[in-house]
Amino acid sequence: MRNLSKRFGRFLVALPRWVKRLLLVSADFCILSFAIWAAFSLRLSRFYIPEQGEIFYLIALAPVIGIATFWARGLYRIVTRYIGQEASPQIHLTVAFAVLLWALIVFLSGVPGVPRSVVIIYGLLAAGLIRLSRHYAALILKAEPMATPASPEKTNVVIYGAGSTGLQLLQALRNSSEYRPVGFVDDDKTLWGQTIQKLKVYRPDKIEKLISRNNVREIFLALSSAPFSARRAVIRSLESLPVVVKTLPALEDIASGKVRVSDLRPIDVEDLLGRDPVEPDANLLSRNITGKSVMITGAGGSIGSELTRQVLQLRPARLLLFELSEVALYEIEAEARQIIAEVTASGGRDGEPTQIVAVLGSVLDRPHVERILSK
Repeated sequence: MRNLSKRFGRFLVALPRWVKRLLLVSADFCILSFAIWAAFSLRLSRFYIPEQGEIFYLIALAPVIGIATFWARGLYRIVTRYIGQEASPQIHLTVAFAVLLWALIVFLSGVPGVPRSVVIIYGLLAAGLIRLSRHYAALILKAEPMATPASPEKTNVVIYGAGSTGLQLLQALRNSSEYRPVGFVDDDKTLWGQTIQKLKVYRPDKIEKLISRNNVREIFLALSSAPFSARRAVIRSLESLPVVVKTLPALEDIASGKVRVSDLRPIDVEDLLGRDPVEPDANLLSRNITGKSVMITGAGGSIGSELTRQVLQLRPARLLLFELSEVALYEIEAEARQIIAEVTASGGRDGEPTQIVAVLGSVLDRPHVERILSK
């Protein structure tokens, strides 16, 4: 019997969607027809056979209204295979709506011989039988596992860096269908030999053995917060290994705060030529900017606009904003004047406010640039 149920379930699963939907509609039509006939038979306590043609038409109308209501309410869009208890309220409400609609038509028609209690009995029978039919259909369909395509073989990878970024990367890789992390490598001696989320942390000099033993194809650098010099040293040490090395962007570039597999990128020349950030010399900047005339080219761009904001904090006597785009020039000039007005209103600046001079032009126009500088 169980094998027969499995074969039947396999047969149903293999059918096209429209065929399965047609079978479901046919089953519902039969169930609703039986429910309305049973309601009359139970109410009248006899095997009911309609004696009037009008009553026969009303009885035949009940399943038609039910099917139309089921379709309009989306009952046939629910995947029967995965239907659960959460679908019961929707089924019951839909059946109730169909029964009420049928009852309204019956009473408006004025045809005698339809007891009011038939409406209640019909609703209870229809709701119970429709829910049971969905339940047993789901059991039959679940008996046959859905065929899934064979997943591609995952690539074994090592994560270099067992810090917070490495842990985020581990979670992203475990949710990926492409990669299988096999271990951490870290320079921190206190982590060597420890296990983090079921992955062992290895010392850097064990990485070759780790690669050969686990058939590692790629190494992912999770060193976003490490200095450039340390990242560059790690990259140099991995150059001779038969693996592809990928890295995450710098920490300040990961705006979302969550590491994704798509953030990984191949090593490029910037990773080798990058340097550690250098703090600006406040005295040197003050000597060259405060009280002097300063010109910023490309002032409306992302770098130029930030330079404008920083330079204004050092109180130059005059600030020339040189920009090719008229719209960008207008925006940065308005922002600069607003900064000066806010600082002046708060009393945070002594002496004359910075004079803003907006200049529209291209740095490739040499006569124009020389003319501006000579003024």
